[in-house]
Amino acid sequence: MLREHISPGGVDLLALMMSKILSINVGISLLLLDSIIILFGVFILRDERLLYSMLIVINVSITAMLITSIKRIILFIK
Repeated sequence: MLREHISPGGVDLLALMMSKILSINVGISLLLLDSIIILFGVFILRDERLLYSMLIVINVSITAMLITSIKRIILFIK
């Protein structure tokens, strides 16, 4: 959905709008927004286990960055 510049809403929509305004990749804006949310959670709740969520956020953001940067896929079938 992000590859076609469509969002189901929530943080994805905010990240899509942010990427269009700042001319950055959607994966980077997802990483920034999700990281801010998790760091606020760690600061407010004082639970370091929330930092494990950062691993998932990083993986999802890198995947979104790779998928949205691919313009088209060409398959060569012999």
